[in-house]
Amino acid sequence: MFNKQRLHKLTLVTQIYNILLRILSGSFFIIILIFFQDPDLKTMLIFLGIFIALSSILFVVEVIKYYRTHYWIEGNRLVLQTGLFVIKEKDIQISRIQSIDTSEDIVHRLLKVTKVTVNTPGQGLSLDALSVSQYKALSDYLNQLKTALNKKDVDSLPEDELSAENTEFTQTSQENIPEETGLFQLSIGEIVKMTILNGAIFRGFFIFLIGFNFITDLPLDDFFTEVESVFISASIIILFASILVGMILLYTIGIIASIIKNYGYKVTLSEEYLNIKKGLLETQSQTIPLKNIQTIEEKRNWIMNFFGYTTFSLGLTSDSSQKDNDNKTEVKEDGQVILFPIIKSKQLKPLVKQCFPNYVLAPVETVVPTRSIRRFIQFPVLFWLIVATAASMLLWTYAWIIGLFIIVFYGFFGYRSYKLTGYHLSDNEVSIQTPTLFALRKTYVPKNRILNLEVKQNPFLRKANLAKASFNTAHGMTSKNFKLRFIEEKDAFIIFKWFKNGGAD
Repeated sequence: MFNKQRLHKLTLVTQIYNILLRILSGSFFIIILIFFQDPDLKTMLIFLGIFIALSSILFVVEVIKYYRTHYWIEGNRLVLQTGLFVIKEKDIQISRIQSIDTSEDIVHRLLKVTKVTVNTPGQGLSLDALSVSQYKALSDYLNQLKTALNKKDVDSLPEDELSAENTEFTQTSQENIPEETGLFQLSIGEIVKMTILNGAIFRGFFIFLIGFNFITDLPLDDFFTEVESVFISASIIILFASILVGMILLYTIGIIASIIKNYGYKVTLSEEYLNIKKGLLETQSQTIPLKNIQTIEEKRNWIMNFFGYTTFSLGLTSDSSQKDNDNKTEVKEDGQVILFPIIKSKQLKPLVKQCFPNYVLAPVETVVPTRSIRRFIQFPVLFWLIVATAASMLLWTYAWIIGLFIIVFYGFFGYRSYKLTGYHLSDNEVSIQTPTLFALRKTYVPKNRILNLEVKQNPFLRKANLAKASFNTAHGMTSKNFKLRFIEEKDAFIIFKWFKNGGAD
């Protein structure tokens, strides 16, 4: 079966859809401009002719590429051969496959085909499109062949012993398929709740308000100079009405977009993998190898904390380069992927223990001494004081009012950092808690995932018996840094000793 073969014939239909989508999106503003200028029949025919000619050329290109694209299995390699004028081959080692993901946009779903992405560390292969039966056969074959190859010392075997024909494995049967356990799923109501509580809409609304001010030249100076007319001024009424309408529109659009993206959100667990499935117009299936997980993290903003909810995410090493394989998974550039977008805090720990039984998940102990408060506050407050003063003198008389709000906010944030920064050491795991501007983040890191750890002291910190401790873990294509600032010197060196010698006291 896995001799050289082509993709499914319906790949040509999915490519037509992609061609039309690219052309229409690329010429959107041209189309709007033409129709706003009351085009005549000749202009419309010329534009239509260009559109048809360009679509035809691109379609012919895709037809040629389709007939010149093949994939097959050869030894320990999955090979993809494609090209227009120059044939290129790309291959990955089957023994290094980490996950096999799928995605289906609306055309794929109508045609009952799927796009398959095979991921390995550093690169991957995408096959668009395969039928469901083709995908199942290839996926099962690759998984069994990988298992068989990994039972041997692949590097020590000659190439002829690595061929699919010579490698022992059994044909797929129901009992050989790893059983999946359902862990978590979101209803439409929970998706709406998640969208409202995660704060993204509030940030969007803030950006909208700033843009609205610049576009409409709102009379904010009058707002400050004529306070007595706030409730009767027509301009103020229009302002607040516009803000209210804009907020409702943003909420509505944000909720609809979130429902479309996360519809049917479901997390399942098998022996070695977590799987996330979601999507209404475009369904995605993302596989997360448990061995790739570097850190686990829970994060809650002020609103979520008030209602008892949290967000749980994983820090991963990158499966593959996003640019190379056109992957549409939810792994961010820093390697962070959200597993449970919204969940009650009291429901989280049993699920986490089920997924990650080796994690201790110890509560942190706050360790920042009282004398560190000013160090969290003084530098941001001084910076914004200078900015607000300069803006008031050079740009806008009332800029100091905005500056005052920012200074108070950063003062409060500094106090939160002092109160909430903490850590806890277990034998093979460190728990670290650090506030962000709008949320509280708690991260659990196994010691064997820490790449390096350092303790820093400048002369002022040394004099005050304070220090900064930081460490890095592999995240995405690079690494991620975690910091504990202005903690007791003895705490910093306890962490250093724990990392160097192994085990907590």
